Amino acid sequence: MSCKQEQVKKSIQLQLPKENLEFHSFYLEFKRKNPSKIITKNSKAYKELNRYLSKLDGLRVTHKIDFHPSHTIVSDSFKLSINLYKLGIEYINKNNKHIKLMKHVHYNEIFSLRFVERFSEKAINHKKMINGLGKFNKEEFILCDSIPRTIDYHYKTGMWTFYNNKKELIAEGVFDNYTDLFYDIDGDCEFPVKYSKIDPYKWKFYNDKKELILPTLSLIHQLERIKRLK
Repeated sequence: MSCKQEQVKKSIQLQLPKENLEFHSFYLEFKRKNPSKIITKNSKAYKELNRYLSKLDGLRVTHKIDFHPSHTIVSDSFKLSINLYKLGIEYINKNNKHIKLMKHVHYNEIFSLRFVERFSEKAINHKKMINGLGKFNKEEFILCDSIPRTIDYHYKTGMWTFYNNKKELIAEGVFDNYTDLFYDIDGDCEFPVKYSKIDPYKWKFYNDKKELILPTLSLIHQLERIKRLK
Protein backbone atom coordinates (compact mmCIF):
# COMPACT_ATOMS: atom_id res chain seq x y z
CA MET A 1 0.00 0.00 0.00
CA SER A 2 1.37 3.40 -0.97
CA CYS A 3 1.81 6.31 1.45
CA LYS A 4 -0.58 8.29 -0.70
CA GLN A 5 -3.36 5.71 -0.22
CA GLU A 6 -2.74 5.69 3.53
CA GLN A 7 -2.98 9.48 3.66
CA VAL A 8 -6.30 9.38 1.83
CA LYS A 9 -7.76 7.12 4.51
CA LYS A 10 -6.55 9.36 7.32
CA SER A 11 -7.89 12.50 5.64
CA ILE A 12 -11.50 11.26 5.41
CA GLN A 13 -13.69 13.60 7.47
CA LEU A 14 -17.14 12.11 7.84
CA GLN A 15 -20.07 14.43 8.41
CA LEU A 16 -23.78 13.93 8.00
CA PRO A 17 -25.52 15.65 5.09
CA LYS A 18 -28.13 18.23 6.02
CA GLU A 19 -30.92 15.73 5.36
CA ASN A 20 -33.38 13.76 7.43
CA LEU A 21 -32.28 10.16 7.88
CA GLU A 22 -34.14 6.89 8.36
CA PHE A 23 -33.21 4.27 10.94
CA HIS A 24 -34.04 0.64 10.04
CA SER A 25 -33.44 -2.42 12.20
CA PHE A 26 -33.37 -5.89 10.68
CA TYR A 27 -33.00 -7.23 14.23
CA LEU A 28 -36.15 -5.50 15.53
CA GLU A 29 -38.07 -6.46 12.39
CA PHE A 30 -37.63 -10.16 13.10
CA LYS A 31 -38.41 -9.54 16.76
CA ARG A 32 -41.76 -8.18 15.52
CA LYS A 33 -41.08 -4.78 17.02
CA ASN A 34 -41.19 -1.39 15.32
CA PRO A 35 -38.10 -1.62 13.08
CA SER A 36 -38.00 1.91 11.65
CA LYS A 37 -37.74 5.51 12.81
CA ILE A 38 -36.73 8.88 11.45
CA ILE A 39 -33.84 11.12 12.50
CA THR A 40 -34.62 14.74 11.68
CA LYS A 41 -31.70 17.00 10.86
CA ASN A 42 -30.42 19.02 13.82
CA SER A 43 -32.28 16.76 16.29
CA LYS A 44 -30.51 15.27 19.31
CA ALA A 45 -30.08 11.93 17.53
CA TYR A 46 -28.67 13.73 14.47
CA LYS A 47 -26.12 15.65 16.55
CA GLU A 48 -25.11 12.54 18.50
CA LEU A 49 -24.65 10.62 15.25
CA ASN A 50 -22.48 13.39 13.83
CA ARG A 51 -20.34 13.24 16.97
CA TYR A 52 -20.07 9.46 16.61
CA LEU A 53 -18.94 9.77 12.97
CA SER A 54 -16.30 12.37 13.83
CA LYS A 55 -14.56 9.82 16.09
CA LEU A 56 -14.60 6.90 13.65
CA ASP A 57 -11.19 5.73 12.47
CA GLY A 58 -9.71 2.73 10.70
CA LEU A 59 -12.12 2.93 7.77
CA ARG A 60 -10.84 1.48 4.50
CA VAL A 61 -12.02 2.24 0.99
CA THR A 62 -13.80 -0.79 -0.48
CA HIS A 63 -15.61 -1.77 -3.67
CA LYS A 64 -18.61 -3.28 -1.88
CA ILE A 65 -20.23 -3.55 1.54
CA ASP A 66 -20.26 -7.33 1.85
CA PHE A 67 -22.36 -8.01 4.95
CA HIS A 68 -25.97 -8.01 6.10
CA PRO A 69 -26.58 -5.19 8.59
CA SER A 70 -28.45 -5.46 11.86
CA HIS A 71 -29.10 -1.70 11.71
CA THR A 72 -29.07 0.79 8.85
CA ILE A 73 -29.16 4.60 8.85
CA VAL A 74 -29.82 6.08 5.42
CA SER A 75 -30.64 9.30 3.57
CA ASP A 76 -30.44 10.29 -0.09
CA SER A 77 -26.66 10.76 0.04
CA PHE A 78 -25.50 8.87 3.15
CA LYS A 79 -25.74 5.34 4.53
CA LEU A 80 -24.35 3.64 7.63
CA SER A 81 -24.65 -0.15 8.00
CA ILE A 82 -23.56 -2.12 11.05
CA ASN A 83 -23.72 -5.60 12.54
CA LEU A 84 -21.76 -7.25 15.33
CA TYR A 85 -18.65 -7.65 13.19
CA LYS A 86 -18.52 -4.94 10.51
CA LEU A 87 -19.41 -1.30 9.91
CA GLY A 88 -19.91 0.24 6.49
CA ILE A 89 -20.26 3.86 5.37
CA GLU A 90 -21.48 4.98 1.96
CA TYR A 91 -21.90 8.52 0.72
CA ILE A 92 -22.26 10.50 -2.48
CA ASN A 93 -19.53 13.13 -2.73
CA LYS A 94 -19.68 16.53 -4.44
CA ASN A 95 -18.68 14.92 -7.75
CA ASN A 96 -21.61 12.47 -7.51
CA LYS A 97 -19.18 9.62 -6.88
CA HIS A 98 -20.41 6.74 -4.71
CA ILE A 99 -17.79 6.26 -1.95
CA LYS A 100 -17.76 3.07 0.16
CA LEU A 101 -15.80 2.58 3.39
CA MET A 102 -15.70 -0.37 5.77
CA LYS A 103 -14.03 -1.60 8.96
CA HIS A 104 -14.17 -4.59 11.26
CA VAL A 105 -15.58 -3.76 14.70
CA HIS A 106 -15.80 -5.25 18.17
CA TYR A 107 -19.24 -6.70 18.88
CA ASN A 108 -19.84 -3.95 21.48
CA GLU A 109 -19.65 -1.28 18.77
CA ILE A 110 -23.27 -1.77 17.77
CA PHE A 111 -24.36 -0.75 21.27
CA SER A 112 -22.63 2.60 20.76
CA LEU A 113 -25.52 3.49 18.44
CA ARG A 114 -28.31 2.85 20.93
CA PHE A 115 -28.87 6.60 21.17
CA VAL A 116 -30.19 6.58 17.59
CA GLU A 117 -33.19 4.43 18.45
CA ARG A 118 -33.69 6.16 21.80
CA PHE A 119 -33.65 9.73 20.46
CA SER A 120 -35.27 9.18 17.05
CA GLU A 121 -38.50 11.06 16.85
CA LYS A 122 -41.15 9.01 15.11
CA ALA A 123 -41.84 5.83 13.18
CA ILE A 124 -41.81 5.82 9.40
CA ASN A 125 -44.74 4.96 7.17
CA HIS A 126 -43.37 2.44 4.68
CA LYS A 127 -46.39 2.47 2.37
CA LYS A 128 -44.58 4.24 -0.44
CA MET A 129 -46.02 3.78 -3.90
CA ILE A 130 -43.42 1.57 -5.55
CA ASN A 131 -44.35 -1.78 -7.06
CA GLY A 132 -41.95 -4.43 -8.26
CA LEU A 133 -42.10 -7.36 -10.66
CA GLY A 134 -39.70 -10.24 -10.16
CA LYS A 135 -39.03 -13.49 -8.32
CA PHE A 136 -38.77 -14.21 -4.60
CA ASN A 137 -37.08 -17.27 -3.11
CA LYS A 138 -38.32 -18.63 0.22
CA GLU A 139 -36.07 -19.55 3.15
CA GLU A 140 -36.44 -20.10 6.89
CA PHE A 141 -34.41 -20.02 10.09
CA ILE A 142 -35.00 -20.77 13.77
CA LEU A 143 -35.10 -17.65 15.94
CA CYS A 144 -33.59 -18.34 19.35
CA ASP A 145 -36.19 -16.67 21.58
CA SER A 146 -37.12 -18.01 25.01
CA ILE A 147 -39.41 -20.23 22.96
CA PRO A 148 -37.60 -21.01 19.67
CA ARG A 149 -39.71 -20.44 16.57
CA THR A 150 -39.27 -20.91 12.85
CA ILE A 151 -39.26 -17.72 10.79
CA ASP A 152 -40.10 -17.81 7.09
CA TYR A 153 -38.69 -15.06 4.91
CA HIS A 154 -38.26 -14.24 1.23
CA TYR A 155 -35.45 -12.60 -0.70
CA LYS A 156 -35.41 -11.20 -4.23
CA THR A 157 -33.44 -12.92 -6.96
CA GLY A 158 -32.84 -12.50 -10.68
CA MET A 159 -34.23 -9.76 -12.93
CA TRP A 160 -36.57 -7.16 -11.40
CA THR A 161 -38.41 -4.06 -12.61
CA PHE A 162 -39.86 -1.35 -10.35
CA TYR A 163 -42.62 1.15 -11.07
CA ASN A 164 -44.03 4.25 -9.36
CA ASN A 165 -47.72 4.91 -8.65
CA LYS A 166 -48.15 6.17 -12.23
CA LYS A 167 -46.92 2.80 -13.49
CA GLU A 168 -43.77 4.44 -14.86
CA LEU A 169 -40.57 2.39 -14.90
CA ILE A 170 -38.11 3.76 -12.33
CA ALA A 171 -35.54 0.95 -12.04
CA GLU A 172 -34.55 -2.36 -13.63
CA GLY A 173 -31.74 -4.81 -13.05
CA VAL A 174 -30.56 -8.10 -11.58
CA PHE A 175 -30.23 -8.56 -7.83
CA ASP A 176 -27.01 -9.96 -6.39
CA ASN A 177 -27.59 -12.57 -3.66
CA TYR A 178 -25.43 -13.19 -0.62
CA THR A 179 -25.47 -15.22 2.58
CA ASP A 180 -24.34 -13.83 5.92
CA LEU A 181 -24.49 -14.99 9.54
CA PHE A 182 -26.96 -13.12 11.72
CA TYR A 183 -26.36 -13.17 15.46
CA ASP A 184 -29.40 -13.28 17.75
CA ILE A 185 -28.30 -11.42 20.89
CA ASP A 186 -31.25 -12.56 23.00
CA GLY A 187 -30.96 -16.23 22.06
CA ASP A 188 -27.14 -16.22 21.86
CA CYS A 189 -26.96 -18.10 18.57
CA GLU A 190 -26.11 -17.53 14.91
CA PHE A 191 -27.99 -18.53 11.78
CA PRO A 192 -27.42 -17.92 8.05
CA VAL A 193 -29.58 -15.33 6.28
CA LYS A 194 -29.80 -14.89 2.51
CA TYR A 195 -30.33 -11.36 1.25
CA SER A 196 -30.51 -9.28 -1.93
CA LYS A 197 -28.35 -6.32 -2.91
CA ILE A 198 -28.44 -3.82 -5.75
CA ASP A 199 -25.18 -3.00 -7.50
CA PRO A 200 -26.09 0.36 -9.09
CA TYR A 201 -23.50 -0.18 -11.83
CA LYS A 202 -25.51 -3.20 -13.01
CA TRP A 203 -28.87 -1.42 -12.88
CA LYS A 204 -30.68 1.34 -14.76
CA PHE A 205 -32.67 4.07 -13.01
CA TYR A 206 -35.06 6.50 -14.69
CA ASN A 207 -36.79 9.82 -14.00
CA ASP A 208 -40.32 10.73 -15.11
CA LYS A 209 -38.95 11.70 -18.54
CA LYS A 210 -37.54 8.17 -19.01
CA GLU A 211 -34.00 9.57 -18.80
CA LEU A 212 -31.23 7.61 -17.10
CA ILE A 213 -30.34 9.05 -13.68
CA LEU A 214 -28.08 8.29 -10.73
CA PRO A 215 -30.08 6.72 -7.87
CA THR A 216 -30.12 8.04 -4.33
CA LEU A 217 -28.90 5.75 -1.57
CA SER A 218 -32.35 5.90 0.04
CA LEU A 219 -34.00 4.69 -3.19
CA ILE A 220 -31.59 1.77 -3.49
CA HIS A 221 -32.23 0.84 0.12
CA GLN A 222 -35.99 1.11 -0.35
CA LEU A 223 -35.94 -1.21 -3.37
CA GLU A 224 -33.78 -3.72 -1.50
CA ARG A 225 -36.25 -3.73 1.42
CA ILE A 226 -39.48 -4.18 -0.54
CA LYS A 227 -41.24 -7.25 0.82
CA ARG A 228 -43.32 -9.94 -0.80
CA LEU A 229 -47.07 -9.33 -0.58
CA LYS A 230 -48.77 -11.84 1.69
